[in-house]
Amino acid sequence: MTLHKDRFSEQGLEGHVDAYDARRHTVQPYANQRFAGEQGYETVTPYTWSEDKARQYSKPERADFGAFIRSKGFKLD
Repeated sequence: MTLHKDRFSEQGLEGHVDAYDARRHTVQPYANQRFAGEQGYETVTPYTWSEDKARQYSKPERADFGAFIRSKGFKLD
């Protein structure tokens, strides 16, 4: 295990993500594309992990979840 404390670098990040996308696509390709057919989302080939994550976070989900949790007595502050 490698631990890097109090530092972060994006150097080479794009290449690492591209390499992960290629490995993941070879081992476990996505069967379906998130938001396929919806306005603003094109069908892409290959459909990769990074594309899926970008789409996943492109729309807000469960925006009311904080209010729901607070209504149950949880404190988020």
